[in-house]
Amino acid sequence: MSRNNPSNIRTEYPFILYIFFVIIYLGIQMFQGFSHLDIGFYMSSYQHFNEEPYVSYFLGQWLLSFQLTSFLCDLFSINSYLGLRVLHLVFVILSQTVIYLYLKQYINRRIIIFGLLLATFAHFGSYTEINYNDYSVGLLTLAVMAYHHGFANNSAKAILLSGLFVGTAFFFRIVNITFIGIPFLAWLVSYKYTSRLKTSHQFAAFFAGTAIACAVVTIILYATGMLEVFTMNLQDIFTRGHDPQDPHGVKTIIICLYGLYKGQIQGFSVIALLIFLIAVSYFNLHGIKRNIMTAVMALLIIPNIYLWEAPSNITVGICLSASAFLFIKPESESKTASLYLLSLFIPVVFPVGSNAGADFYGKDMCFMTLPAALGIIYEGIGKLKPEYRKATYPAMRIGYAFICIAMIYTNIHRPMMEESARTECHYTINSPLTKHIYTSKENADINNYIIQKVKPLVPDNSYMICDFSIPVISLLDCKPFAVYSTVFTSDMMNRRYIDVAYRYSGQLPYLLTDKENRNEKDRFVEECLSQIKPYRTIWTDGRFALKAPAVRTHINHTKH
Repeated sequence: MSRNNPSNIRTEYPFILYIFFVIIYLGIQMFQGFSHLDIGFYMSSYQHFNEEPYVSYFLGQWLLSFQLTSFLCDLFSINSYLGLRVLHLVFVILSQTVIYLYLKQYINRRIIIFGLLLATFAHFGSYTEINYNDYSVGLLTLAVMAYHHGFANNSAKAILLSGLFVGTAFFFRIVNITFIGIPFLAWLVSYKYTSRLKTSHQFAAFFAGTAIACAVVTIILYATGMLEVFTMNLQDIFTRGHDPQDPHGVKTIIICLYGLYKGQIQGFSVIALLIFLIAVSYFNLHGIKRNIMTAVMALLIIPNIYLWEAPSNITVGICLSASAFLFIKPESESKTASLYLLSLFIPVVFPVGSNAGADFYGKDMCFMTLPAALGIIYEGIGKLKPEYRKATYPAMRIGYAFICIAMIYTNIHRPMMEESARTECHYTINSPLTKHIYTSKENADINNYIIQKVKPLVPDNSYMICDFSIPVISLLDCKPFAVYSTVFTSDMMNRRYIDVAYRYSGQLPYLLTDKENRNEKDRFVEECLSQIKPYRTIWTDGRFALKAPAVRTHINHTKH
């Protein structure tokens, strides 16, 4: 039968309808929220990194991420935060479509859609501008799918392709070097679910692909003059290994990972217990007692998620819990089981190498793993004894429904990252970059005030460091200089970034400060700048101050 006949096309209607829902659901969310941290980092970098890479050379840690997005922004004339959010939405749609097309070979279509739907409901709490995490998860997902195809179908070419994806991912985010662990996980999986392709051949094909990709990208970077920027960052990673202030030091990362994994296990354990109690009520109780018990346990899911849990703690917890069904009923279909186990690499390994929290990473990690996990859970329940199966199925359905409800409620009412809750975002910032984006009154008032007072004093395309808001740099039509935020850096790093930026640009930035929120690292940045050339205050209102190298000495005092 032809693949293009109407009956086959009709089987995809549910997924097509689901994709339309995702476009509407996530599309609505694009118009709310404006952080004072990373989104400004993305915007300024996309605007200026390709033209002046050495002024912000540390962005070379994510070199291809910024180069690719800069290219896309130029191609589609994108110069607004909303445009970056549209790019992210397109990425989500393409990712979910590719994942669906691959998974449907092994998992029931309906289960895949339910898994993707829950992952979409959990897609909140972090930045929605396209960034290096999106590209990294996308490449890792492609690498896992390609490796699984080779593992399950005896294809060295597919595993070579997996290596190509991983080798490329390294240049999108340096810590993606951890992705080389895929064949090691496959080697462990092969002890239970064998592959006809020898392990040695898998390793050879994978690392050949990785080496080829690294070589090709390196040649391209050399030809375009960007290789030095990348190698400077590699050198920095090794030389600052003993910097106690480094927010990305080994000790800090280990502590963050411990907290991340602990939160995922603890967070879902409570939800799993509530679902288990619902199953117990279906097994042991009848009538009104069962209904009351079920209602109470189901309703408790909502505050447990809303009050305490990052969305990814729940979705990753579900992904991990599915492994229990492989131990209970180990005779699962081998291709499906190996697919699920390999896909666990994404949520477990992707956070390694960074100190970010669960909210920052959670939104993209489970697009592939969650549908695979639900497929294993569904298959496992089907192999239980009839009396257990009769109680477990409704408990799982009720638990799933109330987790979705809790995710939607939490998305609406919980404050977003460095922002208020969606119900409070009704105000706009007077800049073309923020057109159609709504934020809280406090956030809008501060940004509009800074634009009104500072923009007339600073020529367009001037360099600027702002110690209280990264987006302010782009809102004032300025360019970033060396240090975006001391949250990301140490004193040693700040001094080096400033020295390199000054050496290559021959200029110093304006310095915009907030007296009420400065820290010691912010003061050190000002000290480094002043050692090159004395700084003078050219405007202040008592709280905010604009400073510049000692060319202008007049101080303009204003009041709020």
